[in-house]
Formats: sequence, structure tokens, C-alpha cells
Amino acid sequence: MFRFIESDGNMRLFEITFYANNQYHPAILDALSRGYGAPQDEAEPFITRAGGEFTSVTSIWDNGSSTITLTDRCRHLERYCLTYEHKALASQYDAIIEAQADEAASRI
Repeated sequence: MFRFIESDGNMRLFEITFYANNQYHPAILDALSRGYGAPQDEAEPFITRAGGEFTSVTSIWDNGSSTITLTDRCRHLERYCLTYEHKALASQYDAIIEAQADEAASRI
């Protein structure tokens, strides 16, 4: 998934997310760690639709202007998700979405 926002009259890419088979997660984690250093890891419980309980680990690399997020067992046992996000443009996008939600709520 590619997400764009208009900025200074141009469409700018601010987020790239994709999902892949979880068997490749260790190799992707290794490559990102070699390229960007040790990530900050966050572990959370993960429950499948069938009720099985597992742990999902999210690894985050943040350089101040962008983040790379790799999530093992991304809402599914057999996939990981990898996201690149430009922080300033993502903040602009979030502000637009919030303003739209406020406007919709004011019409209720």
C-alpha cells in the first residue's frame, strides 16, 4: 500500500506498507538491523481468530524524520508487515483525517 498527501502543490509519498510471508521475517529483521542498527522492540500479546495466544514483536527504527516498523505476526500468524513512514507528512495526513472526523461529528 502506498499513501500520498498533497504538500506544496505536489503529491508526496509518505507511507509504504506491505505484508509478506512470515517465514521471511528473520531475514528481513537481520537485514534491517545490519543496515540501521538495533531496533527498539515492543512485544504484545496476539490472539488469533480461533483464540490461540501468541506474542507479536514490533521492531522500530526511528531516525527523527522517518520510521521503519517491522511487525512479526501482523494480525495474522503467517505474515509480517513492514512500514516506512515520513513523520512530518504523516502528521499532516493525520491532522487532515482528524479535521474531517471533527467536521463529520459536528453534523450529528
